[in-house]
Amino acid sequence: MCKGLVTDILVYMPFEEMLDTCVDQRIETLDFGCGNWSDAPHLDGLLGSAAKRKQFLNELKVRGISIAALNCSEGPIVLEMEDLTMEPLTD
Repeated sequence: MCKGLVTDILVYMPFEEMLDTCVDQRIETLDFGCGNWSDAPHLDGLLGSAAKRKQFLNELKVRGISIAALNCSEGPIVLEMEDLTMEPLTD
């Protein structure tokens, strides 16, 4: 089994510190927020610079971390409690 992490939960950390924290916690793969609800905190400047992209990938590689996803998902669905129904499961 592979342990992963959504990097937005470590938004307050610089990129390299976030990666080192993941290594310390034995995280093997990362889901990077790239837009929509995420401000893409760890991807700054990558679109405009091949050198930054190369450095970004190298920082992952030397730590043995892979990319699980580049995530541009919308925020979670919020339901009102009255919209939820609890029905027993049947065979």
